[in-house]
Amino acid sequence: MILFCVINDGINRCAIEPKIDTNYLTTRVQTCEHLLPTELEMFTQTMAKKFCLNKTRESIVFNQKCLIHLSPKRHNPLVAIVLRQAAKFVAVLTGRVVRKWWRELPPNKRQLVIQWFARHKWKFCLLLLSSVLAFVAYYTTHLVDTPITGRKRFIAFTPKQLKEINDYEFEVQLETHKNKLLPSSHEMSKRVARVATQLLNANNDLPQIHDNEWSISVVDDLNIKNAFVMPSGQIFVFSGMLAICDNDQQLGVVLAHEMAHCVLFHGAELISHAHLIDLFFICIIGIIWAILPTDWTAAITTGVSRFIMNILLDTPYSRMLETEADIVGLELAAKACFDVRETSAFWHKMAIIESTEGIQFASDDIKIPVKTEFLSTHPSHEKRYHYLDEIMDDAIKMRDKCNCPQLPRHDPRLNVELLKKSIEDYHKNKRKEGVLILPKPPVPPSLQPKT
Repeated sequence: MILFCVINDGINRCAIEPKIDTNYLTTRVQTCEHLLPTELEMFTQTMAKKFCLNKTRESIVFNQKCLIHLSPKRHNPLVAIVLRQAAKFVAVLTGRVVRKWWRELPPNKRQLVIQWFARHKWKFCLLLLSSVLAFVAYYTTHLVDTPITGRKRFIAFTPKQLKEINDYEFEVQLETHKNKLLPSSHEMSKRVARVATQLLNANNDLPQIHDNEWSISVVDDLNIKNAFVMPSGQIFVFSGMLAICDNDQQLGVVLAHEMAHCVLFHGAELISHAHLIDLFFICIIGIIWAILPTDWTAAITTGVSRFIMNILLDTPYSRMLETEADIVGLELAAKACFDVRETSAFWHKMAIIESTEGIQFASDDIKIPVKTEFLSTHPSHEKRYHYLDEIMDDAIKMRDKCNCPQLPRHDPRLNVELLKKSIEDYHKNKRKEGVLILPKPPVPPSLQPKT
């Protein structure tokens, strides 16, 4: 049998699920306290397969039983991430050692080294070719299809490893916001839960919806206008985002976009992409520190190289994933019978507010104007709502196929145009404050036009 400790109103009870016989647990127990400490430790390490949050964490959990919470094992993926960072430091040290060794060589020995490399050049060429082929093999064997869109992409880690990363990050997020998490009975939590449930129920034909254990957590912070969904389905929404969503329709399209990231496994893809870029960058670091004459020039060149790689490889890739999530998120919202026009209205509103008031979003480290979009991990708000308008007809057709209620006659995008005009009028009038327009003096008869 399998025994799970169920947390219910602060009382530990045992739920016994037969079918699996354990070698060390042969008697039926009524309470968790009946287990010896050693038995409990062995049990939790070998039998518990699902985790959840107890009531004190104040999160709402969907589609799962509330089982005893265990700290996940954190090894392979996190170790790999740490080792990649350590490898960069090793590359720097190795490059410096090679540079120093070469400088200290007398001219005659330098000539001998050059001759030795010349004699074995074909061996080095073969080694380089083998490395390239090994890399190509590694890359191609880790290509998988993206759900829904079918796009080929590189995934370096197994689902189990990615879950370990997600569990660790989930704990970090809970610890970071533990003093600001709203209780499940709060109206904001109920609002998010209601909208998220509508999205999940309407898209239950997707296997990815059932593969995750969905939960919501609302963080009470009006200064952050953000929402995100972790790769395993944990939804975090900040009260600042709820305040800026005019209605549940806008909240629905925002959550649909974030849930699309989860359904498409974009988190795993970004980690894998960073893994691939880091492997390439480690080689570049070693070469830079071996060739350049001083530590200062090597350090500056390393920083510039990383910045260029970020512009050329990282941010465009991230923007591509954001656009893909916009497309799939629009489909998820359409199937859930939300007013998909609110998607374009929301991002148009964000573009207006950002341009007039400079709202700071948590998804970017700095505020990115449209003209410097190439530095940002997200497309500009203006570009987003224009693109969403282009594909809006398809989303409305999908919504109609799902037998959804007819869309309201009033297009919410018109409200944004009115908002834009009112803001422009406000700033125009504000610039005139302190300026008194004097009446024109009367025109004397000599200057009046002759009839």
